[in-house]
Amino acid sequence: YLSIKAQNVIDKEGIKLEIYRITDEDGKGMWVEGAESAYDAGASYDKRDDRPGFDVEWTGRGGRDSVMDSTVDEPDSEFTIPSSPFEGWAVFDVKKSVQIWANGGENQGWVIVQPISSPEHYWFSDDAEDVADRPKLIVNYIPPAREELGKPGKPYHIDD
Repeated sequence: YLSIKAQNVIDKEGIKLEIYRITDEDGKGMWVEGAESAYDAGASYDKRDDRPGFDVEWTGRGGRDSVMDSTVDEPDSEFTIPSSPFEGWAVFDVKKSVQIWANGGENQGWVIVQPISSPEHYWFSDDAEDVADRPKLIVNYIPPAREELGKPGKPYHIDD
């Protein structure tokens, strides 16, 4: 499960968030993490790498010219904001993505989106000053039998 903590979510009751696995069907490489300044940006909604001199777009297969062109078609999971104000954790079941990665699929991460337009809201990131506020990824897994360890094609099984 992936959990992210709300920082400032007011008047958003009932709004649904979806999490999608990012892919790289065109082989453009790993997206670049954003920077502190908008002038030295990495990944953005419409660019895989928007740093000066790079200007690498997302895949573009869906014609939306955004990160959503580089995701799988269906969300891994959804979370509906239960109340307003909301100061808790949004929890997403990401078992499907993690199992794909455990089976050798490329890990390009996720993008969390809301399907409808809404006033902005804020969530703590991995840069949160208080470590307790940072996102958490919890993976429960069942390793292959001891005699199967190290053999090709024997991935870990992601458990519920």
